[in-house]
Amino acid sequence: MEIKWSYCSQGKISTRTINMFSKSLERLGFSGVNYPGHGQEGSDQFKLSQAVIVPPGKQVWVTGQMGWTEGFKAVTSSLTDHYLQAFENVALALAAAGSSWEYVFKVESFHAATDKGLMGPDFAEAMGKCIEKYLGDHRPAWTAIGSNFNTDMKIEIQVYAAVPE
Repeated sequence: MEIKWSYCSQGKISTRTINMFSKSLERLGFSGVNYPGHGQEGSDQFKLSQAVIVPPGKQVWVTGQMGWTEGFKAVTSSLTDHYLQAFENVALALAAAGSSWEYVFKVESFHAATDKGLMGPDFAEAMGKCIEKYLGDHRPAWTAIGSNFNTDMKIEIQVYAAVPE
């Protein structure tokens, strides 16, 4: 897979390309996985893996998942629905890699401002429902960041998890 990105250094914009999952990385044990449907479609369209298994196969890193369904459409306009769908998309990616929320040890989430503010009471209510459903008493390390998304999406969440043997 080929990835291109641009960056600015000393006032000049440069573009770099990296070939991911080259033969060298495959020999080291890296592998990308995607869940069926919109997981695979996103991989094909955006040239990314929904999850990457890190050698020696003991960890999986799940890329940012949002409250989207087939065709990358927002699930509804409900904040809670967005959060629940994003968490479900993480669960799908974890399952594709042979893991689950039970094995998540690090979470990074990015939250859009709503009419009640940035990470206000509606955030707490929606997040509480997701934590109850997907984490229960499990308490991974977590970084939550407020953001001003320029899309219909209300959350992006990525996780790091162990892959049980």
